[in-house]
Parts: sequence; C-alpha cells; structure tokens
Amino acid sequence: MDQPRKCTRCKMLTQWGTTTMELERDGARIAVSGVVAMVCPNCGEVFLPGLEAAALTRAAEEIFRAIENTKPVKEFVEQQE
Repeated sequence: MDQPRKCTRCKMLTQWGTTTMELERDGARIAVSGVVAMVCPNCGEVFLPGLEAAALTRAAEEIFRAIENTKPVKEFVEQQE
C-alpha cells in the first residue's frame, strides 16, 4: 500500500480507511461502499491510489454497461403499460 500523503485541500496527513464512492453516468448512479482509500481526517477529502482507482473504474464500467444494456427492456416494458 502507498504511504499516506498530505491532503491537497488542507495539507493534513491522510489516513488509510474506508469510504463510499459514488459514480454517475447518463443519469445512472452507483455507490460502492467499503472502498479502501486514503482519507483526510480534517476535511474528508478522499484519495484513491492508482491500482485501486483503476480497479474501481473497471468495475464501474461493467456496471454502467449492464445498466445501458437494460434500457431497451425498460423502454419495452414502459410501452406495454
């Protein structure tokens, strides 16, 4: 794991902890809890190291693709109502 670093916002030393990351695309929102990250104890700014950020991005891309693939089904159901 990377060493904690100074917060870019308030300059306090970050600490390893867990947080919830929210990501949004085209009106779809996902939340991932339990994400290990460096968190500033003063202002709450969250820093994700490169490998963790890349893994979260890949997982989110798969989820957003799955959501996109369900849109035709949703539109069909709405037309039947």
